[in-house]
Amino acid sequence: MITHEYKNRLIQFCIDNLEIKSSELQTEIDEVMKATNEYGPPKDRYDGFKNQQMRKIEMLTAQIHLVHDDIRVFMQIDKLHPSDSVKLGALFTTSDQIIMVACSIGKIEFEGLSLFILSPKVPFYDAVKGAKKGTAVKFRDKVININELT
Repeated sequence: MITHEYKNRLIQFCIDNLEIKSSELQTEIDEVMKATNEYGPPKDRYDGFKNQQMRKIEMLTAQIHLVHDDIRVFMQIDKLHPSDSVKLGALFTTSDQIIMVACSIGKIEFEGLSLFILSPKVPFYDAVKGAKKGTAVKFRDKVININELT
């Protein structure tokens, strides 16, 4: 049985993991910056090493922004009231799996259960969007029953 308290613990677990990921990315940026500074000034106008390091910093910074966007999604979820239909923040079970709609994290293990955290931008969400507990929806020639919803 998936409870509302379980959902709130899951949300906090995801936020904590995303914050850890953000700090790891920041540490990597700091290491790249240190290596770049130790290298010294550019050797010429088209210094390949410096350019490569700057591109790496830009890439890591973009990844941090994406992680922070995911954290904001979890922070927007209503933790006080259970969901009455499948929407952003809904945690629901089908006959095959447990799914939470938030952002694209994928399959995780939490408190002994395997579940999928998916984005509302995926086609599966379009099929189940708005479904209520006890309803069945069709997705890619398969019937999906919403057994539990919180």
